[in-house]
Amino acid sequence: MNNRKRVGQTGEDLAENYLRANNYEIIERNFRLGHLEVDIIARDKKAGELVFFEVKTRVQKFKKEEDDNFKSSQIEKIKKAMVLYASIRKMDLEKIRLDYIYIVLNEKIGKASLKHYKDALN
Repeated sequence: MNNRKRVGQTGEDLAENYLRANNYEIIERNFRLGHLEVDIIARDKKAGELVFFEVKTRVQKFKKEEDDNFKSSQIEKIKKAMVLYASIRKMDLEKIRLDYIYIVLNEKIGKASLKHYKDALN
């Protein structure tokens, strides 16, 4: 496994642990449909919504590294995946949302910071 994949896998593992601890039920990881991919699909037990998560993980190389923007091209691809997933599963689009999790790994001190942006489409 190359370093980029290892970093991504580590971030997704951290995101999954965070979600489980915050009342989400993990439905799928790395859902693929053609060229479309969703990192994590989970049910928000509190809100009763199905949530599609994009997880972005970076390794901190300098004292402060912030690049938590979510590109519009990523949003469009995930929106397509959401619609297709809902169609396949015969789900109501009103009960789904897109969240974004941004993780920065600091390998020097063995810590990570995580930011969870809810409802990235609004």
